[in-house]
Amino acid sequence: MLLIFLSLVLQTAGQQFQKTNPAVEASFPLAANGSWHVGGFCFGMGESVVGQLQVAVEWDGTTDLNNNGPVYFAGFDGRADRWGEASKMWDTATCAQKKNLATTVTRLDGSGNSHAFMIDLFQVHDIRDWHFAVLSCGDPEAGTLTVKVEATKGALSTFAGGAYFDTSSCPVERWAPAGAAPFWVLLFAMAAATGACCTLCALVTYQLKAKLTPKEAELQGVAGTVLGHSDATTGSTAATAAGGVDPGAKIPDETMQV
Repeated sequence: MLLIFLSLVLQTAGQQFQKTNPAVEASFPLAANGSWHVGGFCFGMGESVVGQLQVAVEWDGTTDLNNNGPVYFAGFDGRADRWGEASKMWDTATCAQKKNLATTVTRLDGSGNSHAFMIDLFQVHDIRDWHFAVLSCGDPEAGTLTVKVEATKGALSTFAGGAYFDTSSCPVERWAPAGAAPFWVLLFAMAAATGACCTLCALVTYQLKAKLTPKEAELQGVAGTVLGHSDATTGSTAATAAGGVDPGAKIPDETMQV
């Protein structure tokens, strides 16, 4: 019965706390030799993939993306020679200069008005912010481009476009590994474990009380005499210590025989 109850609780909680991946999104009209900071995420460190992105692009122009620009989706990790340099000259550098500083570059060359792709991110020595941007290195059609970047793995924090140009969004705990469980997940797990223990204790107590014989129940009531209860018959005070019975208190003969 307890297992069924816990299963229903966890199933209900799982439906209420379905995982939602962090994401950033931006929409803007393309312009010649332009750049648009979309936002980004902090990722951990490790020997394998530390972050994965799902990028979706929607374009309302009349010509295919591969016939515009060219237009690029660029990612800059937080190292001094990557985002450190790009952020200093973001408003003055050319598209080509920013593209050369990027850690990862993907040309938006899909046919039609939609383009989607995945990106794997690697970094071994530190946790860092990654900034993502759209770069227009030409004179594209003046249509509106919408970009949604979803972190499907490893994001430790999220920030919107135009934020954290000169500071880091990463947690203070620099040792945090990639893919570390979010705080609310740990909190929910602790609450669920505590609730399960309380429920189990209540059920065990109820079952034990249900099994007591009338004689045992009477003994339990006597042994539970309240500390400092005044005996109206003898005028003495029944002081019970560690479940003992005051010698001066009147106890039924049946109890005395035990």
